[in-house]
Formats: sequence, structure tokens, C-alpha cells
Amino acid sequence: MPEAVSRVLQFAFEEMGLNRIESCHSLPNEKSGRVMQKVGMSFEGVIREKIFAKNKYWDVKQYAILRSDWQKR
Repeated sequence: MPEAVSRVLQFAFEEMGLNRIESCHSLPNEKSGRVMQKVGMSFEGVIREKIFAKNKYWDVKQYAILRSDWQKR
């Protein structure tokens, strides 16, 4: 999975010219967080009750990466 996410980030920064990519995952899904960390995304915090799914609100962990971070890798 990290390889696929890296390719998406490469496309977003190099082809689309984006400056910032954000991603989040529900707290119980730590495997997604590990993927985000492996591709260089930084943890920015917990956003409380951001997602409504399965008839309840879920807290999420927010990650992001800037183009300048990507270029340093």
C-alpha cells in the first residue's frame, strides 16, 4: 500500500502542482496511520467526531504532507 500512496502523492505534487495533501483515518484503524507515516506524512492531531458512519460519529487522526516535505525525501 505505501507504494501506491507514494505514486498518488508523486502525481499530486509533480503533475497537479498541489502544495498540500491531507488524509485522515478513524482511531481504530492504525494500519492506515502507519501507511501515512511511511510515505512521509506528519501527524497533525485528532479531530473529534469528524466522520459520521455506521450510525455514529468517529474521531479521526489527521495527517498531511507539503510539497516541500515531499521534495526533501
